Amino acid sequence: MEKSTITKPRKSNIELLRLFSMFLIVWYHMFLFVLEPDNPEHPIFKAILMPIHAGVPIFVMISGYFGIRFSFKSLASLLARVYLYVIPLTLIFLWPKHPSTKDIIETFLVLGNNNLWFVNTYLCLYIIAPLLKPFDTLAPKHRWVILAGLAFMSIYVGDVKLSDPSLVNGKNLLNFIFLYLIGSMIRIYSDKLSLIPTKLIIPAYVLVAIIPTVSYLIIGNDFITTRIWMLSFPYNSPILIFSCMIIMILFTRITLQSDKINWISSSVFAIYLIHAASWDCIADTLKWIETINTDSVFLSFTSFALTLGVMAVCISIDKVLSPIWTYVSKKAQSLDKWYSENSNN
Repeated sequence: MEKSTITKPRKSNIELLRLFSMFLIVWYHMFLFVLEPDNPEHPIFKAILMPIHAGVPIFVMISGYFGIRFSFKSLASLLARVYLYVIPLTLIFLWPKHPSTKDIIETFLVLGNNNLWFVNTYLCLYIIAPLLKPFDTLAPKHRWVILAGLAFMSIYVGDVKLSDPSLVNGKNLLNFIFLYLIGSMIRIYSDKLSLIPTKLIIPAYVLVAIIPTVSYLIIGNDFITTRIWMLSFPYNSPILIFSCMIIMILFTRITLQSDKINWISSSVFAIYLIHAASWDCIADTLKWIETINTDSVFLSFTSFALTLGVMAVCISIDKVLSPIWTYVSKKAQSLDKWYSENSNN
C-alpha cells in the first residue's frame, strides 16, 4: 500500500507497531459494539475504550513516519482489496437478512460507505500525500508553525471547543494530515528523542493514558468524567494523541529486523477490510461467548484472544489471495510508467 522513501528495508519494529495498531482497532470494535453496550453493569468496559482507541492514530502516524509514496501500482492493490473483500463478504452476511434492492446497490458503492469512514479518509490522505512531501525539507521553525496551526484547528477547534461539526471526533482529513505530520516529525527528530531515557517515557505514558482511564472509572462526578472523556477519547483529543506519540517513540527503540514480521504486516489493511465486512459474524460469536460467562475479566481476555484469531484468519485469507494483488499491481505498473514519462515532459 505504501513505499518508504526513508528506510529500506522496512523497519520491523515499526511494522510490529503497525500490527499492534490494527490489533487495537479490532479489539476496540469488540468493546465499542458488543461488550460495552451489552454489559452496562461493567463500567470498566467504557473506560477501556479510551486507551485502546489509539489504533487509528498510531496507524496514520506510521504512514507519516515512513512517508507515503503515491503510485498507481499500490493504489490499484489497495482498491482491489477494498472491492474484492468488502462486496462479496458484505453480500454473504447480508443475504440471510433478505436485503432490499437499495441495500444491495449500496453494497457495491463501497467508497463513500459510512461504515468504512477510515478507508475513505485514508484514501484521501494517500492521494494528497505527495503534496505533504516538502514538509520534511522545510526549515524547523516552519515545520513547527504548520504543526501548531493544525493542532489548533484539530485539537482546539475540533475537540476542546467543539465549534466546528466537521472537525469533531477527528474522523476527517485535517486530523489525518496532522497525525501524518506528527509521524514525520518523530522520524525527523528521532536522534533527539533517543536521548530521552526510556525510564521517563514509560511513566509519561502511565501519566497521560492510564491515570485518566482510572480516574474516569473511579470519579463519580459527571462533569469531570465528561471532560476526561472529551480530552482522552476522540481521535483529535490531546491525551490520546500524546499517548500514541509515546507508544510510537517506545517502539522506535526496539531493535528488530524480521522478514516474517514485514511479510505479515503487509496484510494489515486486509485485516481491517475483512473484519469490517464480516463484523456481524464476529459480533455474533462474541455475543455467544457472553451467554457462557459475563464476568468482565473473562470477557476482556476472551475478546483479546478472539481478536488474535480474527487477525490470523484475515492474514491467511490475504496471503492465499496474494496472486490476485500481484497481478493487479503488475497491470497498474504501466500507468506508473506512463505517468513518470509524461511528468518529466
